[in-house]
Amino acid sequence: MDTGHSNPWTIPAKSRPSHQESRSSSVDLAASPGNSSPLQLLCDMFPLVDIQTIKRVFARSGQNPSVCAEMLLSLQPLSDDGSYNNFAAGIVASTSDAHQTGSDPFLHLPVDSVKIIARFLTLFDLAVFGCVNRECKRLAEKELSAVTVLNNAGGLRQASDEKILKMLARFPNLTSVSLYKCCGFRCFSLLPVALRGANITSLNLAFCENIADVDVRVLLVGFPSLQHLDLSGTSITDEALETISVMAAETLRRLILSMVKSISDFGINFIHTRCTALQQLDLRGTHISPGALEISPNGARLTALYMSACKRVSRIVLLQDFSMLKTLVLSSNLNMLEATLSLPHLNLLNMSSSKQLSRLSLDAPELIIMNLSGCSGLLHAGFTPSALQRINLYNCRSLSSASIASLILANREFLRDIDIRGCPQLMDTDAVLFAQQCPIIQRFDVTGCKSLSAHAISQVNRAIASSLERSRLLEERPPSR
Repeated sequence: MDTGHSNPWTIPAKSRPSHQESRSSSVDLAASPGNSSPLQLLCDMFPLVDIQTIKRVFARSGQNPSVCAEMLLSLQPLSDDGSYNNFAAGIVASTSDAHQTGSDPFLHLPVDSVKIIARFLTLFDLAVFGCVNRECKRLAEKELSAVTVLNNAGGLRQASDEKILKMLARFPNLTSVSLYKCCGFRCFSLLPVALRGANITSLNLAFCENIADVDVRVLLVGFPSLQHLDLSGTSITDEALETISVMAAETLRRLILSMVKSISDFGINFIHTRCTALQQLDLRGTHISPGALEISPNGARLTALYMSACKRVSRIVLLQDFSMLKTLVLSSNLNMLEATLSLPHLNLLNMSSSKQLSRLSLDAPELIIMNLSGCSGLLHAGFTPSALQRINLYNCRSLSSASIASLILANREFLRDIDIRGCPQLMDTDAVLFAQQCPIIQRFDVTGCKSLSAHAISQVNRAIASSLERSRLLEERPPSR
């Protein structure tokens, strides 16, 4: 703070107009008693704003001081010299009694102190902080121009459309923006203007309830480089999907449509057959069936597909036409009975909590992680993976010991984590054999396997401890020269 002697970093007082200089000589405040009138108080709160401007805003507010103050605290610049009128309300309130009327509490702070303050502010507070004075404005603009990803929209969810747009405009170099759960937002057509549309490659509008099909068209025109689009939980229809398949066919790489209940197989077929650049498709919680994923020579080549909790998934067949898939999530499909998967490059498979699944045929030589937990009805399983590192068979109550043995022993050189809790058909000899045959195993959980004896569980634990000790010694061994 100001210590009373010269400081080369102190902002000179002449860099900003004084409270008295900002007023017009023709102002008449006699209509209100003393200095306690609402207009006088507003002048004291906003010394940088010309009195005529305050009077006009005061009149527009219906002479309501609180409404007028809120309007003056908007993000709109009001002065020609680039100064903003958005004083931090909390700072003004806490310092109005401690400082002389018309003084700027930040005026005597060294620049280094201002920078320290800025480090502790969120991006949204920093944007507001830039409205305090010129030095804060320069600092905020420098910091905000370096921001390219704005994914925390929590501070905007209850704001008006105007305030959201003005806040977004403060970030000139954004490439990724999230308006997640900004449920009241409606001015989607103005987003490309506020966000300088050509720069945006990722847009999250999940649970923006007011977005319509026509808005999707406007956004695609305004964001020609869009690669990632999240429309989860919205009310768009197949019309919007057809628009996407035409206007973003060569640019869109990731499309998230989870919990969108008003789309059908017809719309998804447009996406899958036309969007040649599409790599990731999220259909969780929709009414889509696997039949919507019709293969087209010029269609999508998906690397990740998410179809969890889709009630229309009963049987699924994914063969060589989906050869590029690396991630497949089919969890919580309560009506799924059978799955046939031949996916040469698949790395992750999650079919957990699909309780009715009874038959699984899996040909995935590069599979690393497999989660079948909660598939309590699984009876027949044919596996060919040979590089698995993590297996979760928790509560696979119907899976035979022979099926478990063939899976574990085929991958024993790579397995690090095995979870076979609650598998009642696992025998003592098999459990001990599995633990001893996996040289780098780090976790082997057999909790709830009631058929196992205490002696077998003890042998399993000793085998795991021995494996962990070998791994520790290998890590501590100095590299050979």
